[in-house]
Amino acid sequence: MYLDAFTLSALVDEFLDALVGGRVQDSVETDAAGIGLEVYVGHRRRYLYLSADHHMPRVHLVEDKLRRGVSSPRQIGLLFRRYVEGGVISHVSQPPWERVIHIDVDGPEGAVTIVVEPMERRSNILLVQGGII
Repeated sequence: MYLDAFTLSALVDEFLDALVGGRVQDSVETDAAGIGLEVYVGHRRRYLYLSADHHMPRVHLVEDKLRRGVSSPRQIGLLFRRYVEGGVISHVSQPPWERVIHIDVDGPEGAVTIVVEPMERRSNILLVQGGII
């Protein structure tokens, strides 16, 4: 799946409508490269899937509840539990002409930004606190 700047811009618009103002109730590691967020917004649960798989990176909303798929938690999963769970999604943005999505969360330990770079062979999911991106 190829995600260019225009496709990510459409995703950002969808996420602004569907996720902003929602509380992150749960974060799960779905596989070795993916993280799922359960967001409660507008009296319903939404599930956001973030994958940094080098062959097929993805960022999208899914209908079904995401399940934990790793036997032991990794460092990024533990950080998401600490800084993102219980937080409220305050904004979703995309820097101009970039293939990057920023998801701002007002978490229990302060504001953090989830940076998703869904580019084949260069995929990343970053969690940034108190830094300039």
